[in-house]
Amino acid sequence: MCFSSSFLALRSLTNTKQNCRRSSLFSSRINKHAITVIIKDKNIISRLFSNMNIFHSSSTNVETSQLFGGGVFVLERSTQIASLLQDVEPMRQENSGRCYTTFMYLQAQIERERNKHRAEIEKLRRSAAAGVTHSGDDDLRIVLLGKTGVGKSASGNTILRRDAFKSTITSRSVTRECQKETSEYKKRKITVIDTPGLFDTAVDNVETRKELVKCVSMAAPGPHVFLQVLQLGRFTQEEKDAVKMIQETFGDKSRMYTMVLFTRGDDLKGTTFEDFIKDDDNLQSIVRQCGNRYHVFNNNETKDHSQVSGLLDKIDRMVATNGDSFYTNEMFQLAEKNIKEEQERIMKEKEEEIKRKEEELKAIYEAETEKMKKENRREGKEMQRELRRREKDFKTREEEIKKETDENLQKELQRKLEEQQKEFEQENKRKEKALEEQQQNFIRYLEEKHEIEKQNLKDIIQKETREQAECDYLQKLDDEVSKALQHAEKKLPSRSKRARDWSFYGTFVGAAAGGLIGSGEDLVEWIISKQFDK
Repeated sequence: MCFSSSFLALRSLTNTKQNCRRSSLFSSRINKHAITVIIKDKNIISRLFSNMNIFHSSSTNVETSQLFGGGVFVLERSTQIASLLQDVEPMRQENSGRCYTTFMYLQAQIERERNKHRAEIEKLRRSAAAGVTHSGDDDLRIVLLGKTGVGKSASGNTILRRDAFKSTITSRSVTRECQKETSEYKKRKITVIDTPGLFDTAVDNVETRKELVKCVSMAAPGPHVFLQVLQLGRFTQEEKDAVKMIQETFGDKSRMYTMVLFTRGDDLKGTTFEDFIKDDDNLQSIVRQCGNRYHVFNNNETKDHSQVSGLLDKIDRMVATNGDSFYTNEMFQLAEKNIKEEQERIMKEKEEEIKRKEEELKAIYEAETEKMKKENRREGKEMQRELRRREKDFKTREEEIKKETDENLQKELQRKLEEQQKEFEQENKRKEKALEEQQQNFIRYLEEKHEIEKQNLKDIIQKETREQAECDYLQKLDDEVSKALQHAEKKLPSRSKRARDWSFYGTFVGAAAGGLIGSGEDLVEWIISKQFDK
């Protein structure tokens, strides 16, 4: 089908990017069929070119305009239209009357889509090759830990660049349950887990540590970094106890994966952090225990993304130092094992649904392929009809030439007819070959598109089942912890039920996780033994 024998490109300002977009849209083959018209009066466009093939650009760069085979025409008044059309004719003759076709346009679109899908497939291949030790370069898991009121939730919001966690100024912990939120920062998936504040005035530490057990499963198979959140200028005995509690909970190994995040950075007021802590031995000790890794946040400047990118850079350096690994211990490993088993169970339950969705994708692919083949068969039949019609015309003209009495004229006419016939046959073969290539290219495009859609479906299902598995596991974990604690309370003397400090419960989280994932009875026995030892 003929699309257009010539294009008029109307231009007024320099814009090289537009030329690139046009070339991508129509392919470079449009250049042989296009003339650049530089126009002074824009009203001429609507008055005189309403029935012509025109696209309007914003460029007057003559050097760039001459990329078009038809050259440049400066149109200053409507009386020049006849001259413009005369300039079109030589270009038409140079192209032997051939048009810029819908086939040429379709080829450009297919190639553009194939390039895009090639890039997506390559990205998927790179992701698959990244291995299973961690989720890839685009995945970062961060756990926020610290005392009530130090700004954990506000820091989480700053990292995620949105109000994901509730944050207010209060002495009571706003976060009562572990909360997991994700966001994308510079094309990178960031997961932040906010935890309840330690030493909350309204919640005893047993409930808080019960929530910390959930943090284990939310961060499974393990966090890349523990952010120990402290507030500048507020380092009391409780802060020391909070740091000690976290280190005892997750073990000495966790120090390799811990970084101190100081909030209220605006309180420095021009003073460097090093000068601020040089006379505070306790703060210096905490920073040293964390490998001198620290960062300062001003949570009032949430739009200052440089403080977030600075933090992520420091985390990346720490992860690289740790051999590109994340923190894990027996608790995290057991939690991940249970979550994966739950995920496999859910996947098995959804086998029929997954199979149905895959069949739907396959049906769409087959329908698109059949539609394309049907269209090609139709075009092939049209080409055959045109071939028969032209052959009939050649025979008719051949009979007419034979009637010519002038022998020389007869030979000349016969020669021209044979040339036309040969040219037609060559053109017909070219069209058949182009039609076959178009079909093959489109089939490859559909195959690549189908593979990407199947991979996307797989990723969505994996994500949904993982989230459901985590949710189911957390509920089971919560129920088992509550039962174990109630059982323990009944066995303890009444005076001990009031003992809720850290020195009594010691390494509660570690024992709780082991008891819950193994047997709740183990946790009960452990609590009782700790009380009688006391």
